[in-house]
Amino acid sequence: MSTRQIMFASMLPNGGGGGGYTPPQANLIGDWNPISSNLLNSSGSSISDGDLVSRFDDTSSSLYMDQSSNAAMPEWFESDTNRNNKPYLRFNRNASGASSGVTWLQVNSQFAYDDSRMTFYLVVDYDSNTDSYTDLFTNSPDDDWDEGFSIHSEDVGSIHGSIANWPGNDVEIKDPFSSPRVVVYKFRTGTTPYSNRGGYTFGSSVIWNSDTSTTNMNQPRQNLGTIYSKALLGTGRNGSGSIPYYGMGFNLYRMLIYDETHTDAESEAIMADLKTEYNTL
Repeated sequence: MSTRQIMFASMLPNGGGGGGYTPPQANLIGDWNPISSNLLNSSGSSISDGDLVSRFDDTSSSLYMDQSSNAAMPEWFESDTNRNNKPYLRFNRNASGASSGVTWLQVNSQFAYDDSRMTFYLVVDYDSNTDSYTDLFTNSPDDDWDEGFSIHSEDVGSIHGSIANWPGNDVEIKDPFSSPRVVVYKFRTGTTPYSNRGGYTFGSSVIWNSDTSTTNMNQPRQNLGTIYSKALLGTGRNGSGSIPYYGMGFNLYRMLIYDETHTDAESEAIMADLKTEYNTL
């Protein structure tokens, strides 16, 4: 992005149409910002407040997420007065914990997020009664989480991250996860030094947790081998790879994805900016 583009982006207004915060661009491979220009409604047209979402375009690349079933489309809301009037996507879970009624999106490219060094930032507010062992964002091909990554719950209302092996490489980010907060999950597999780390904003600080067991971390492509599953937002896959498999109730305000394992200092700077932008805990 040019200097002129960055200046223009920083001047855009808050609310459903404005771009808002411009994150660091180095190694940025996903900027999922639910502003109106990045979304299409269920008819494939421009979106309005309260519409269902059939397509969600990434700001930083040609990637997109989509959903063809109206019953499984998340909703878009133009402004949250508690989050500095920022727009958000609302994902729903079935109250019984079943897979019917779940809303979710799938990234169009199977090669999007299968690298050995990655950092994820999410500005999220999710339901305190979210079911246990439910995916928020994952590329895992099934429900055992032994390949790929998963940002998920374990206990009801918790948030965890895992990579390449579960539970061997699982990080409890926060339990219980009171939100809205900015969350980070990052890892490095395949080459040393291995890293598997998660954190969340807490006032002016970031609270960090790490997994040091590095079980099966010496794997390229997150231990995916010849599997090329597409990433899912709002659900996961069952033991046979079918989707949806349960679901999570949450509001998503922003998700940033980097093709690199950020240092803690880099992460804390980005999280501080996101916390200010979205007025989170």
